[in-house]
Amino acid sequence: MSEKSEIKRLKTAKAHKNSGRNTLKGDATWQSFVVDIKEAKKSFSLNEKVWAKITTDAIKAGIDKSPALIIVLGDGPKKTRLIITELNVIEEMIGRV
Repeated sequence: MSEKSEIKRLKTAKAHKNSGRNTLKGDATWQSFVVDIKEAKKSFSLNEKVWAKITTDAIKAGIDKSPALIIVLGDGPKKTRLIITELNVIEEMIGRV
């Protein structure tokens, strides 16, 4: 699957033109998130530098959205899809703050 296909799977997501290379950064806007999508066959390395870029992209998007990373692992029909965001965002969503 491609990045575009993953965005379509989110149903209400809106793809950013040129995958964030223009004014609106990140790959898509979905719900309360600016999303970056990474696809890998077996693994994906997340570190402070990668997360800093995702966070900066959300800020540069100029819309009040939280950063999120969607990682799609696997090759073939069976894939594992994960979302990573800041814990305080999830706490606010479930009302624990």
